[in-house]
Amino acid sequence: MIEIERMFLAKYLPNLNECEKVEMMDVYMPAEIGKHSPIRIRRKGDKFRITKKYRVSATELKEETIELNEREFNLLIDNNWERVSKIRYKYPYNGLIAEIDVFQDKLTGLVTVDFEFDDNEKAKNFEMPDFCLTEVTNEDFMRGGVIFNKGYEDIKDKLEGFGYKKLFLENVN
Repeated sequence: MIEIERMFLAKYLPNLNECEKVEMMDVYMPAEIGKHSPIRIRRKGDKFRITKKYRVSATELKEETIELNEREFNLLIDNNWERVSKIRYKYPYNGLIAEIDVFQDKLTGLVTVDFEFDDNEKAKNFEMPDFCLTEVTNEDFMRGGVIFNKGYEDIKDKLEGFGYKKLFLENVN
């Protein structure tokens, strides 16, 4: 499956009180230091899967996914690999769904916004929402397979280079 997406840093959090949300945990199989790990093991609510994902163009990612049961998931993550926890909100925006990821634990303060598109033309013509600060689709340091073993302090300087300021969940159910 080819996935066409764009990722942004959030400038502020829109009203998420009415949004569907799910707690997620991603575990990445180790790769070379500083390189993107293409293999992700994910718990999304009560669903489990392993995914291999890699970039084929500036906005396209090839994704191969296998569904897992909880036992398989637990066996695969039983290696003390680094984990990324986040809460994903599905926020309706102009006929699309913004996936707003509010990172937890060592990445608390980081909020990203992803949009997926049916085709490259729609992705190209998409105008960034006002609740987004800047696009980071092609910033390697923001890829899940790179960020998984970092804390906020590790990427703080790069984020500040974009004018990013930490965001926190307040008054959101």
